[in-house]
Amino acid sequence: DKNYAITLKDVDSAILTHVKDVMRPTIKEANEIFKVPVMYGNEERWKSARKRGVLRDKNGSLMLPLIILKRTSVERNTELPGYESDVKRENIEVIRHSGWSKHNRYDRFSVQMGRKPIIENYVTTVPNFVNVTYEFMLWTSYIEQMNYLIEYFVEQNNNYWGNSTNYKFLCSMDSIADASEMSVDTERIVKSTFSLVTKAYLLPEETNS
Repeated sequence: DKNYAITLKDVDSAILTHVKDVMRPTIKEANEIFKVPVMYGNEERWKSARKRGVLRDKNGSLMLPLIILKRTSVERNTELPGYESDVKRENIEVIRHSGWSKHNRYDRFSVQMGRKPIIENYVTTVPNFVNVTYEFMLWTSYIEQMNYLIEYFVEQNNNYWGNSTNYKFLCSMDSIADASEMSVDTERIVKSTFSLVTKAYLLPEETNS
């Protein structure tokens, strides 16, 4: 038997890869199309962006355009209660059957020897349903560029985020803060923020093993 685990890292990866690989945000400047970098906000990066209002690269230059996101909270989803207290799987577990195994190989020798196919079972418990909140910060050089990015994110509202090879989770946005212009040194930049609530599910490895 083989056990599965779905962790917060999987949820983070689904959100990040959706923006980077599915949405693929771009802006237009001087009749050219530029890809917008998308980054996950580690502690140092996030604190710097919140404190200074912008993010700079190693050379001290402003990073424009840029999208940065960070997970800010995790709370139980009471609308879809899981079996949070059943950590020992005393009440329920699910065994899923897979008809394919990498150890199975059809050949005449196997048939003559009467070998039976190997069956793989995947054992899981019922997941814990949670609401995971992410905060986004967006920077561009011009308001027109910011408007385009915001419109693109609004188009993705109430949709399943993730890619075809990963988990997908239903996501919804709250109101997006109106883009604000700010002056950094001698450069004018535009910044906007919003929060994203993800309806996710978790299967901790320790519980599910």
